[in-house]
Amino acid sequence: MRKKLTLGLAFLLMAITRISTAQTVTADEGTSWLRVPPSTRNAAVGGALGAVPDNMDSVDINPATLGWYPGSEISISQNFWAQGLSMQHLVYSQGLANGDGFSVGADYLNFGTITNYSATGGLVTSTGSYSPIGLDVYGGYGLNLGGGWRAGLTAHFIYDNIQQNFADKTGAIDAGLFYRFVGLPLSISTVVSDLGFSIDNAILPLQLKTAAAYELDLSGQRSSGLISTSLLTLAAEGDWSLININSTIYGLGAEYWYQNLVAIRAGYRFENSTNLTGVKGLSLGAGVRYMNWQLDYAMTTIGDFGTSNQIALSLHFGDDAKKRAVKKARQMAMKLHQDVVPIPLMLESSKPVSKWSVEVDTATGVQVWGREGLGTPPTDLSWDGKDQSGHAVPEGSYTVKAILVDQDGEVEKLTLIVVEARFPEVILPGWKNTYIAQNVDFKSGKDDFTEAEGQAVLTAVQDILKLHPTYLIYIEGHTDSVLSLRGISNQTLSDERAGAVKDYLVKKGVDPAHLEAKGFGDTEPMASNDTPEGRAQNRRVELLLFQK
Repeated sequence: MRKKLTLGLAFLLMAITRISTAQTVTADEGTSWLRVPPSTRNAAVGGALGAVPDNMDSVDINPATLGWYPGSEISISQNFWAQGLSMQHLVYSQGLANGDGFSVGADYLNFGTITNYSATGGLVTSTGSYSPIGLDVYGGYGLNLGGGWRAGLTAHFIYDNIQQNFADKTGAIDAGLFYRFVGLPLSISTVVSDLGFSIDNAILPLQLKTAAAYELDLSGQRSSGLISTSLLTLAAEGDWSLININSTIYGLGAEYWYQNLVAIRAGYRFENSTNLTGVKGLSLGAGVRYMNWQLDYAMTTIGDFGTSNQIALSLHFGDDAKKRAVKKARQMAMKLHQDVVPIPLMLESSKPVSKWSVEVDTATGVQVWGREGLGTPPTDLSWDGKDQSGHAVPEGSYTVKAILVDQDGEVEKLTLIVVEARFPEVILPGWKNTYIAQNVDFKSGKDDFTEAEGQAVLTAVQDILKLHPTYLIYIEGHTDSVLSLRGISNQTLSDERAGAVKDYLVKKGVDPAHLEAKGFGDTEPMASNDTPEGRAQNRRVELLLFQK
């Protein structure tokens, strides 16, 4: 990881130091049209998407985020401006299994038809016309450095004939770095763009861009490991000209997706230059998704070009990590003290795991067991039905959950298994089923019992443990259907009854490691609750035997 990070930092350092050898700093700036955001989505949020990784036009914005998602994307857009100006934009991106990615694309700018005139003897006459164009063809590669870091380069071939009879071409490079904070929906980035040679006796619009983005999960679903269906992204970017120190642009933008189907966008650009520097002013936009298709629209103010209407159609296909299915938790049963539960700890996406944790929770969300580690999770991870102290957990339902963080800092929270844990029953010769003969009966609403009843239970328990010292005695508390006069629930009353018997046995010297207590309220009557006699039988504590 350190070697990759060093390589990524070297990319950016070489790009910056290239300024002194490839470009002469001057105020004579050419091809200003390169500053106009060809991406419809980026234009709608004020050109502030430099730190938003899930962008189909990353190669044009920040090549470091190429490969953020595996699979393939293709996008084509048409931009209409005032005075007959227009731009066509086409880009194809491919994510790779190791988290890297590449992209190729082209922007074609058409300035319409310009008529030439000459004045002779006070008479103005037409001398013909021409159609100036600008062409930018590019390819980029993004490198996954791990630990949330990414780096990337984009190479450009640029051609224009804006000045009649002075067609020219040149090359340029964009270099970018990107960092996603581990466990936080916050990203930052920096890009040096249009680092190259002169064109039309002028310098390219060399810029240093820094950006940040923060995601707000308004649906609250990410905490449960689901894809958010109500996501608000806030973005900001600053673009500093390295050619003209008086040219600085700042962008603020927001994007809101509802149900992952409809998006609304807004942004604003501030600048202190009077040159043709691209977007300045208010921008608005919207997007619609249908299956793997996406349609986007943006209305922006494009400096001297006037108002722009941009529309883009995109298709995502292949390994779509953005729409990964959340698997339903597997159901299984286990016999406590006999079985173990294998835990299939794997990441939904194909990106390497940087850290992981797994926990077992009760039905009420209380953690009873857990493990964590760095790097790839073990393949033989399992739970043996014991808590962190090594004691057997009570019978009941348990949920196995995992948190996995990949090398880009993306967090997945998964519910893997729902376990129904039960103690294995044993039948001893001479005993009625699995029950100890001496059960404890209670008065209505009470959790106390007589010393004689307690002594009888103690004697039975001691006899059993002498013969079978490894067995577990399970104490079950029960109530009738009448609500307690003490103002507590029948569940609480049954817990108190089971706990009272356990406390008595422990006080008399029984090892608590051999005892488990749990209440069942009025859910398991052994007689009818319609008669006083039946209700009396239901107010009880039963002792069951299980093999450890």
